[in-house]
Amino acid sequence: MFFLYKILTKTRMSRIFPCIFYKLTGYQCPGCGTQRALHSLLHLKIKQGLLYNQILILAIPLVLLLIYLEHFNGKNRFPKLYKTLSGKTFIMITLIFILIYWVGRNVTILPSLPPP
Repeated sequence: MFFLYKILTKTRMSRIFPCIFYKLTGYQCPGCGTQRALHSLLHLKIKQGLLYNQILILAIPLVLLLIYLEHFNGKNRFPKLYKTLSGKTFIMITLIFILIYWVGRNVTILPSLPPP
């Protein structure tokens, strides 16, 4: 799939959709740059991908772990981990982290590339 994506998209980012929140407010949302970051990561441009959206580094492994726990019998093999990651406390901590990231990227605490 990686190679198919790489062949079909080459290195152009002409089909990337603009962020509606950014267009309306001029501020980047927590998801701004995710599509460009994934595109860069799939083209093995890791540094550029990280500059587009840093939160993606934490999100990708977490999403993969949650998919494993939910769909591949992981919740039966690791019930404590499943209970922790699907609990209210973890969800609240994640939301607070995303809000801090959102503010941080708009007050230039975090380095990032501007939207196109």
